Amino acid sequence: MGDYLKQKTGKVSSNFDRLSNFVDENLKLFDSNDTMNIDNFKNELNSLRNQYVHEGYYLPNNQFAVNGKGKVFLYHKTMDYNWLLRIVKVFKFGVYKILYTKVLDLEIDEGELKSAVKCWF
Repeated sequence: MGDYLKQKTGKVSSNFDRLSNFVDENLKLFDSNDTMNIDNFKNELNSLRNQYVHEGYYLPNNQFAVNGKGKVFLYHKTMDYNWLLRIVKVFKFGVYKILYTKVLDLEIDEGELKSAVKCWF
């Protein structure tokens, strides 16, 4: 994905850039009603990723700090496990989608892929 974005943008992408691009390309999977604040959502996903990578899976009081650019603290997000399960399913689908469409350069039927990886959302 990093090489794909480097070709697309001409610069080396950060983890946030790759995540942001994934959300932009798959927005309909995350929010079918167009009701969410996309910038907040991207910051939440990036902060959750950083929490898991750097501090582990434990979330004290079922909350994690949401940071923006430059690691500026924005707010605390209370963990909703249904939200987390949905996000995991979307990313599972997305990884396969990227593998087939970007890496292998194949055309796919997204409905069949969802069925194959058991990701109904």
